[in-house]
Amino acid sequence: MNQLSPEYNEIVESGLFSAEWYLDQYQDVAAAGRDALEHYLKDGASEGRDPAPDFSTTGYLARYQDAVDSDLNPLVHYIRYGKKEGYLTAPPLNPRTIKRPYRNFAEYLTHSVLDPLVKAPFSSVDLDSFALMDQVGRWLCLKQKECRKTPLVSVIMPMRDRAHVVGDAVRSVLEQSYVHFELIVIDDGSQDASLSVVRSFADPRIQLSAIATPSGVSAARNRGLSMAKGELIAYLDSDNTWRPDFLRAMVGAFEVKPEVDAAYGGQYLYRGCEQEPFAVRFGSYNPSLLRNHNYIDLNCFVHRRDVLETTGGGFCEKIKRWVDWEFILRVGSVGKIYSVPILQSNYFMEKVENTITVTEELEPARRYIMGKAGYRSQSKTQTCIEQLSRKVARIVVAHEDLKNIEEYTTALDDSSSDVLLLGSNAMLTPGTLTLLQKAAYTCDSIAIAVPQYVLPGGEPTINTHVPYAFGDVPCDVTLSSQHKNIATLPLFHDGSTIDLDFAPFSCVYIKREVWDICIGLAVQQGKDNRPDRIICDFIRHVLNKRIVYIPEAIVLYKKTGSSMERDGVIL
Repeated sequence: MNQLSPEYNEIVESGLFSAEWYLDQYQDVAAAGRDALEHYLKDGASEGRDPAPDFSTTGYLARYQDAVDSDLNPLVHYIRYGKKEGYLTAPPLNPRTIKRPYRNFAEYLTHSVLDPLVKAPFSSVDLDSFALMDQVGRWLCLKQKECRKTPLVSVIMPMRDRAHVVGDAVRSVLEQSYVHFELIVIDDGSQDASLSVVRSFADPRIQLSAIATPSGVSAARNRGLSMAKGELIAYLDSDNTWRPDFLRAMVGAFEVKPEVDAAYGGQYLYRGCEQEPFAVRFGSYNPSLLRNHNYIDLNCFVHRRDVLETTGGGFCEKIKRWVDWEFILRVGSVGKIYSVPILQSNYFMEKVENTITVTEELEPARRYIMGKAGYRSQSKTQTCIEQLSRKVARIVVAHEDLKNIEEYTTALDDSSSDVLLLGSNAMLTPGTLTLLQKAAYTCDSIAIAVPQYVLPGGEPTINTHVPYAFGDVPCDVTLSSQHKNIATLPLFHDGSTIDLDFAPFSCVYIKREVWDICIGLAVQQGKDNRPDRIICDFIRHVLNKRIVYIPEAIVLYKKTGSSMERDGVIL
């Protein structure tokens, strides 16, 4: 190949080809006296050779079908097209060499409670977990077929100027294996051919409604809700797609869990037109994390239509960003949400230019949501009479004094009172003590009840405990990646009581009989030992009793003398 060819010069100018590395790696080329780049362009790429240590020819072609179809040299394709699309060039990794903090599907589920995002490249345990999620999806489809119920599902799709992508979204709905649906497309003032694209689908299940003057995605979805006739409501944005069994599996979930008001699955995440996902997002339902940072996308969220009667209506039209987060928070506050571990939804980032993420500011929406759903402190004038059936001795203890925990028994003036251990910076919110006592006496097997323990935004340890959290927003750290303290989690989780294998004694409600046994056997511990860890292990493994997390009960951490509030919302 002529060294003055456009491809040759293009690669030279890019600086992405390493002639020295190529000749050292492929001794036969050096022995033949060939020009390294000329060899790669003429023969090397077709032989699967790499132009540099950080560009895999075979990996690039395996990932991107458009590169194969172009008949271009893979490095040339990357320079002209792939680079701006963010295409990957690194050699494929062996999944067995990728390390994760979980070893199996059960541990993946508990991990997802605090970190719902798994980034590619995927490990063997990731791939096994995703395969099991696919099997859960097929099982739910089977359950739906067995019950023979076919509730109408209303699918609401807002769009504005999406002519080049809306066809894929509509097609993915029409190709669903569950056929009893209506697709309501709301056009929000498109100026392109979006309406024509939708009209080209001759399917009676499609309803198309056009808003002449753009009113925003919330108004469009609310228009769709007003038209919906289905018992179940699902949402799909015009730049995303579903896999064929999404609706059938989600309808099956409502059959398996008839008490559910809303349910959501997981998603494959893509960038631009990439063929391979850069991540998978699924988190078992954690209402405390949801209060800090949304991880439930509306495109894989389904709810009963009648839940709208208790949420105060549909989507908030006062904000432009995170309207799905605000809506899901309201649904969760009045209804029962279940996480359903399936992967039947595709979410595309950077596929279109006019997304809300690009065009609208973030902070106004976050201030609005935090003002409504953020943790509120107990004001000095606020009082709450706890509805207690037993006496409770409240012991305030600094963390460094835990090693002398047995000394606190002498402070108990009633031998029958239960014990609330409370950190010196912990502040109970109204009703928390009642919730903890009630939970502790739900059954004899429970020894300790634990609330949310909420750190204020800006605390440096937030992301140590909860990797996915916004560090500048208040966050519950009772469930902790650092402690890995979630003992078990059900396949379908509704965000309620969770069994723990360890609870730091920042705030714990302990039954008196358990306290007496544990403290009566306490001995002086070494300086590096944690009495709370030892007591929790003793309770679980010797007494064979449970430690349970009660997310409805909330304790706030407040630094002495710090200013943490604005309008009663902990910041």
